[in-house]
Amino acid sequence: MQEAIFDEVEGTFVGIDLGTSNSVVSYFKNSNFEQVKFKGKSIIPSVLYFESKNKIIYGDRALKKGVVHPEFMLKEFKRDLGSSKKYTFNFSDQKNQESTNGFTYIIDTNIFIEEPDILDSFDSSTLVKIPLKVIDELQFRKSQPETDTAASYALENIEKNMINSHIETCESYDDLLSQDLDVDKNSNNDNKILSVAKHFTINMTTHATVLLTNDAGLRLKADSEHVTAQKLEQFKHDLAHKEVHAKSDSLVITPKEATRILLKHIREESEKYIGEEVLKAVITVPANFNPTQIGQIKEAGERAGFEEIAIQKEPVAVGYAYALEEQDKKILVYDFGGGTFDASLLQVTDGTIEVLAIDGDPNLGGADVTKIVSEQIIYEEFVDAHDTDMFDQHDSGLSMLDFFKNQQAISVAAEQAKIELSHYESTEISIANLMNSEGEIVNLQFTLERTRFEDEISDIRKKSLDVVKTLIANSGIKKEDINEIVMAGGTSLIPSIRNSLEDTLGIAPKKSIDTSVVISQGAVLEAMRHWSESDTVQEKIIYNDNALQDFGIGIKDNRFDLLIAADSELPIRETREYTTEKDNQESLSIEIFQRKKGYLSAVKTFDNGVEYIDKIEISGLPQSNVGDLTINVTFELTKDDALQIAVEVLDRNNNICNGNTLNVARASDA
Repeated sequence: MQEAIFDEVEGTFVGIDLGTSNSVVSYFKNSNFEQVKFKGKSIIPSVLYFESKNKIIYGDRALKKGVVHPEFMLKEFKRDLGSSKKYTFNFSDQKNQESTNGFTYIIDTNIFIEEPDILDSFDSSTLVKIPLKVIDELQFRKSQPETDTAASYALENIEKNMINSHIETCESYDDLLSQDLDVDKNSNNDNKILSVAKHFTINMTTHATVLLTNDAGLRLKADSEHVTAQKLEQFKHDLAHKEVHAKSDSLVITPKEATRILLKHIREESEKYIGEEVLKAVITVPANFNPTQIGQIKEAGERAGFEEIAIQKEPVAVGYAYALEEQDKKILVYDFGGGTFDASLLQVTDGTIEVLAIDGDPNLGGADVTKIVSEQIIYEEFVDAHDTDMFDQHDSGLSMLDFFKNQQAISVAAEQAKIELSHYESTEISIANLMNSEGEIVNLQFTLERTRFEDEISDIRKKSLDVVKTLIANSGIKKEDINEIVMAGGTSLIPSIRNSLEDTLGIAPKKSIDTSVVISQGAVLEAMRHWSESDTVQEKIIYNDNALQDFGIGIKDNRFDLLIAADSELPIRETREYTTEKDNQESLSIEIFQRKKGYLSAVKTFDNGVEYIDKIEISGLPQSNVGDLTINVTFELTKDDALQIAVEVLDRNNNICNGNTLNVARASDA
C-alpha cells in the first residue's frame, strides 16, 4: 500500500508499533504513509541505556553503549508487562563494579508454592539457581489439589524466565554433603537441593550464596553444612528495605515505567520530525496481550504526554493495512515479532474486519532466535577457538563484568547475523575485543551458512507452525477456506519460516506491504477512524470491537468462573457479589484469568488454554460480623480490551460504607 486515497484526512496523529525488540512510528501526510525517522532510520530498537538517573540514551546508541556496560542497558521489557518485576540500576562507584559482590540464590520448592512469581523479584545482577529436584517436586505438587494452582503458575513462570541469563536450572552435587545426613525419601530430596547450595557456596567466590527455604529442618541442615539459609519472610523484608533505603545514586523502575520512558522519547522525536505537536496515538499490542498488560501500555502512553491513546491488536492493524486491497476473504495473519508470536484469522467483507480466532505464544519471538544463534552457534565457536565456556559465568573463568560484556557483544553479532541471513545465503560473523578465560583480549571470526542457521532454529519454526495448526483446528475453519496469508514482524522474513508456512497451508504468503511497517500503517488507519475529520476512513473500514477471549475469575476448587464470554461486544461490565467469611475480615483477594476462545473444556484455572492475568487485593474493609458486608466488584473490559475495577461495599442495610480505609490494589502494579 504505497499510496492511500484519503485526501480529506486532517490532524496530526501517529500509529506506533511498539515492539519488544524494535519500534516503528507511522503517520499520514499528502495522501501517503510516512515513517518517523530516528537518527535517520525508520526503526528504533526498543532499548534504554541509563548513564545516570537523569540521563537516558535510546535505540541504536543504547545498544552500542550496552556492549561496554550491559549492566546499565534495558531491553525486552515489553515481555515483563503485567508482572511485578523491577529493574535496578546502581550508579555508585561504577569504576569498581567488577569487584562488587552480588548474591546467588538457590530456591527451594516451598518458596515457589508460597510465592509462584518469586523469580520476578530478582534483577540481572543476582544469579538464581533452580535445582532440577525442585522442578520434579513442582511437577508432583501440580497433581495435588491443595497446591496445583500455585505449582502450575510457578512452573509457567520458571519457563518464562529461562530466557534470562542470570536464571538457570542445575543438577545436584550429592557427593559434596556429609555422609551422616538423613537419607529417607523426603530428606534425600532436601539433600539434593542443599547440595546445589553447597556447590555454589564453595565455588562461587564472587557471589554470596543463599539457600531460600521455609523448611526449618533444611535450614538446620544448611547450617551444619556451612551454607547460609534464609526464610522467605526475611528475604522480602531485606528486599523492601533495599528498595526503601536505596542510595540516591540507584534507580529502580518497572516494565510500565520503562515503557513510559520509551514512549515519551518516541513522542518527542515524532514531534521534531513531523514539525507539529503530536498528542494522539494508536499503540498496537500483541493479540494475546491480556487486559492488565493492555491497561499498563495505555497508562504508560498517557503518562508519556499523549492526551489521547487508543489500543489496537496487532493482527487487526495488519488487517486494516490489507483491508483496502482485499474483499470477501479469510486472511491468516502470521505475526512473528521480536518478543511474541501471534496467529490470527480475519474475515474481510466489504471493508468490514472481523477477528475470527486468535492464538499465539507470548514467550516466543525473534529474541529467541537471536538467543539460539548466540548460544548454539557463537558460544560453540568461541569454545572451539578460545577454550572459553560462555554457557556459565563460573565455568567461563571470567569476572561477572567481562562475562556480561562478552554476552552482549555476542548478542549484538547474533542479531545482525539473523537479519543478514534473512536475505543472504551466508554471513561473516566478526566480533572484536572479547575476553577469554586467560584474561586475554581476543577476536572471533567465522562464516555462518544459512543452512546451519535454519537447522538450529527448526524447533522455533515448529512451535510457530503448531500454533497455526491449533488456531485453525479450534476455529472450525478448514485450511482450504483460507484465501490469503499476510506476514508481519521481522522474524517472518526468515526464508525457511515463509517456506514452511507455504508448505503447511499451500498458499504463498503475501508480500505487498513491508513487514516492518505494516502494523504501524494499520495503526494510522485506526487513528484516522478515531480522530480524522473525514468520513472516508469510516466508510472504507469497519471493525467490530469484541472480546477476543473468555474472561473470568478463579473460584473454589480452582474452577474458572466465566464473567465475559469471547465475542461479547466491548465495552462490557459484569459485577460479582462477595461477602466476608469471618468476623472482622480485613481483606479480600480475587484472582483473574482469561481463557482462549475454543477452549471450553478448560474448566480449571491450571488447564491448558487458561492464563493468569492479575490478582486484585481489596483491603481496609470496615469491621463487621461474618456475612454482614456485601462487596460488589465490577469488572469492565473497555473498548481497548483494558481491565478496569470498581468496588462498592454495603452494610447489612445496603448503605455504602466504603469509608476512607478501603484500598483496591492490583498485583501487577506492585
